[in-house]
Amino acid sequence: QLAVRAGRDTAVVLTTPGAQKWYRSSDGRVAAVETRLVLEEGAALDWLPQPSILFDGARASQALVVEMAATATTVGWEMMVRGRAAMGEQWRSGTLDQRLAIEVDGRPWWQQRLLAEAGDRLFASPLGWRDRRCAVAVWHCAPSGTRAETEALRDRWRARLAARPAEEVGIGEGGKDVGGMGDRGMGDATAVCDGLVLAQMLGDDIEALQTQAMALWQLVRDWASLPRIWQT
Repeated sequence: QLAVRAGRDTAVVLTTPGAQKWYRSSDGRVAAVETRLVLEEGAALDWLPQPSILFDGARASQALVVEMAATATTVGWEMMVRGRAAMGEQWRSGTLDQRLAIEVDGRPWWQQRLLAEAGDRLFASPLGWRDRRCAVAVWHCAPSGTRAETEALRDRWRARLAARPAEEVGIGEGGKDVGGMGDRGMGDATAVCDGLVLAQMLGDDIEALQTQAMALWQLVRDWASLPRIWQT
């Protein structure tokens, strides 16, 4: 369990030093992680973890709950990878229970849950993962934001996600965005409600999707520098 509280008017960027690995369950038991992020008045908290990787046979339960004040803001993402691509491994057996909840002043603003066995048709369906190995969700929540501000961010995110493959070269020197998503993934963004923008991406190359997620984050944070720990 991980619990974080961002105090009044603080600004915090949280990341992890490496991927979250879900190993094979040898006895059928489920491994579980719950992360709870609490944002007080005026706080700005960015949750930018490295991807989560499901090893074949993993039985994983992953929950992220964001509890925030109406004057706080948050940007974050969750990245899930089915199997270890470098090992030629696929996630053929196991279970995944993945939950994301965002609450503002005690009221639910967004909730989503994925609960499935490894062989569930959800992963092959065009209404689900489309047979892709990786799924990424990116969000920006600023409850005090106006409709115009929310839709403007949605449009910037959509433009980034729709960039042509020929432009795809990723993050350039100094953290500047100089590329698009290319043909290695697909994604779109939506304005869920005033103050909340959500992007969903699917692909087979987690590094390409991670680069894309970083670019969406930087569009919110005015090209903030990437955490140094990612470059060690």
